Amino acid sequence: MKKTVFNFALALALAVNTAVFASGDTEFFSDGKITLSGKAEKNASVTVTVLKEGVTADEFNASDAPETLCLCYREVKANEKGDYTLTFDIGTKSAVYEVYTGETGKGEPEHSVLKYVNETENASALALLSAVFDITDADEKYAEFENVIKNNTASLGINKKLAETADIKKSAEIFFAGVSKDGVNLYESAKGAVDKAMAVSLFNEGKISLTGEFEESFNLPESAEKYLKKDCITDETRALIDEKTKKTSADFASFDKAAAEGIALGVIYSADGAGNVKNCLTDNAELLGIDKTKVTDEFAESIIGKKFDAISKIGIDSFVPDEKPIQGGGSKGSPSKGGVSSSGISGITPPAAEPIDKSSKEFTDLDGFEWAQNAINTLRAEGILNGRSEGIFAPSELVLREEFLKMLLSAVTFEELDGAFDFDDVKSGDWYYGTVKKAYLCKIVNGMSERMFGSGNAVSRQDMAVMCYNALIKKGVITGGDAENAFADADDIAPYAKEAVSYLNSIKIVNGDENGRFNPNGTATRAESAQMIYNIIEFMKNK
Repeated sequence: MKKTVFNFALALALAVNTAVFASGDTEFFSDGKITLSGKAEKNASVTVTVLKEGVTADEFNASDAPETLCLCYREVKANEKGDYTLTFDIGTKSAVYEVYTGETGKGEPEHSVLKYVNETENASALALLSAVFDITDADEKYAEFENVIKNNTASLGINKKLAETADIKKSAEIFFAGVSKDGVNLYESAKGAVDKAMAVSLFNEGKISLTGEFEESFNLPESAEKYLKKDCITDETRALIDEKTKKTSADFASFDKAAAEGIALGVIYSADGAGNVKNCLTDNAELLGIDKTKVTDEFAESIIGKKFDAISKIGIDSFVPDEKPIQGGGSKGSPSKGGVSSSGISGITPPAAEPIDKSSKEFTDLDGFEWAQNAINTLRAEGILNGRSEGIFAPSELVLREEFLKMLLSAVTFEELDGAFDFDDVKSGDWYYGTVKKAYLCKIVNGMSERMFGSGNAVSRQDMAVMCYNALIKKGVITGGDAENAFADADDIAPYAKEAVSYLNSIKIVNGDENGRFNPNGTATRAESAQMIYNIIEFMKNK
């Protein structure tokens, strides 16, 4: 007799008769026996409740005879290690059950959905689904497909809510255009194909989003789907992705291409680092129909933050690199001294959500800037900054206010906020518009005047400190406060920046020059900016 184990991990003290929270579906194949196992406190009493099909928690809690509404209502005792198991008969009918488990009399229960699929019923349902492929008349085929789906939802393990919402006949057209008879002869493949067909049908009608409740049902290629989970995908970006993903897909292949295009356009618009844009376009080059060898760092930088109607509009085939720096730049000047610490930066592993792109060429112009080399190359790999061109970083060039802010918000991320935002020198079409707006609404930065942000101006060292200080407080990494200001030129620091400069110095994010001066009104080089951002990342990682 085959048994399937359903694992529960109890992190809290739990009970059965109070409010519940949902967790993901768990699927089973069994001949009627289910074994539940989990962890609790050692020797604890654990109550397990499995409600009958269709019974809700409210109905159970309100009943005078709750035992009549349960398939299983038992109390078991955990052993010395906190392990417990119990086996019970679930019957032979495929169905969806609500499960509640917890330490008896302690707090809220843990809720899970047990999707039980009987093997015999599933095999029968798969045979019925397979037979539909042999029907030659389209109308008859689609009608029979609908009949099979409606009468075998639980046996096939498909998403019940999708089946109740979607136009099954429209879903059938997409299903049969997307899979072959041999492609749905197994449980997982059949379930995945039917769910995807229904999800695509509903998306075509504009009834559901590519992200959210049914995101997994779309079963997108991993190369595209992983970018939906990036921090840069805000509500605004999700809306853009839905807008740009064509709602005319007649089969799975065309939908995957349309979704990849919508996601890529969203990533471009999100302005979350040229490295992220480059990786997204490269990973999905085949789906997007572009030449991945043309997706250079400089091209990615040229399109970041822009809104395009289609991938065909991004101009990859006609792109010609120009002479201006990709990130940073402004007027050239001699690097001012101090402002960052050069100590303790070797041999680190960057806090990357994605593997570092080791195919990108290392910068070759860092002689004399060895103190910042590790920081620069780490941030390059993370997509937080880029070079002037292949292999060229230009470490001594100055950084503009908007450029430094973009680097900072790529390292210290925040959700979008709604609110009034109006600077005369920050227009909606500017690549930095979203960055400045987010930073302003998050109270990370103010303008140089009431009406002017100061775009195009080299960022001062004290303004860099204020931006970083505010970002770390907003993120909850530090609480801020007064600290001793040991700089020789402390009197030159503006009142609004004194606390930020002294505090960041106390936690070794900024440092002075060889004469102990901070040089608050001096401008910062690309190398110095990179080192400061790197120091912030390291500080957050070690908190």
